[in-house]
Amino acid sequence: MFVARQIADGLVEKQPPVAYGLAVDEASAVVIDKHGVGTLLLQYPGGSAYAIASFAARRIVRRRPFVSSTLRVTRLGTQGARFDFVRHCGDAPSYDVTVRGDRPHPQMYSPHDPYRIPPHGRVRPCGSSGPPSGSND
Repeated sequence: MFVARQIADGLVEKQPPVAYGLAVDEASAVVIDKHGVGTLLLQYPGGSAYAIASFAARRIVRRRPFVSSTLRVTRLGTQGARFDFVRHCGDAPSYDVTVRGDRPHPQMYSPHDPYRIPPHGRVRPCGSSGPPSGSND
C-alpha cells in the first residue's frame, strides 16, 4: 500500500503512473549492479525477494478499505535469481496480484496466497538487449 500511496499523492511523474517496491526476506539480500540487474543472495535456503510494480490504486482513501489495481510481482526464490530493475524482466517468475481490503481474509487476495507463485506465473526473460546475462559489473 505504501507504493500505491506514492502514486495517489502525486509523487510519481511517469505516465501512466507506476511505482516500484522491493521486499526482501530475512537472511536474504538483493545486490544490484551498475546496469540495474539485481541478484538474490541467500544466507539460508527458503529465503526470497519480491520485486513489485504498482499502478494507481482503485481506492486509496482515508478510513476506507484499500483496493489495489493489479500489482505485477516477480518472486526471486533461488540463490542467484536475477531481475533487471531497468527493463523489468529476468529469470524469475512474475504474476499478478490484487488486494481487496473490502473483502474478508483470505478472499482479500487474488491469488489467495500472494507469496506463492500461481500456475499462471511466467518468466519474463530479458532477451538479447542490454548487459550480458552473465555480467558481474
